[in-house]
Amino acid sequence: MMMMMKMYFHFRIMESILFQQWMTSNMIEYVFSCIGVAAIAFVYEAVKFAGLIIRDMEKRDPGQGSYEIEQEAAQIENGTRVVVMRLNIFNGSLFPTSRKCLMLHTVDSAVHFVEMLLVYSLMMIAMTYNVPIVLSMLMGHIVAYFIITPIAPELSQDVAQEAGNCCS
Repeated sequence: MMMMMKMYFHFRIMESILFQQWMTSNMIEYVFSCIGVAAIAFVYEAVKFAGLIIRDMEKRDPGQGSYEIEQEAAQIENGTRVVVMRLNIFNGSLFPTSRKCLMLHTVDSAVHFVEMLLVYSLMMIAMTYNVPIVLSMLMGHIVAYFIITPIAPELSQDVAQEAGNCCS
């Protein structure tokens, strides 16, 4: 008979965390699992920061590739405004033209893969609804943010601006 997953927050120690083999059966395994979950969250934040650095390098590489969106407003006879947007990717080409830009884009894609793998794994861990495990995951995120953000505050501000502009 298959056990049903608890769909409410609980404090159960015997918990299958991410894989069937990652099952805690005593307090020591449970504590080390919480530390492991916090470490996964910390690594996710570090990988996310590495991706920001790579994307910033791609933006600053003059003439090799830009992700900037140009907006142009056109007046129509009845007074309605239409915004025409042109997306310049890699100087009008669909793919990177220089070797350096191609390398940065390849590394960025690999980092993005790892970032998505970690974030979806953390989502599945959060769906265990185990309070100490979820709290340890949040602590991993918070500690990583506290340590990593001062390294390059201008990148953190760019991310905050992007997040702030998405819903306006």
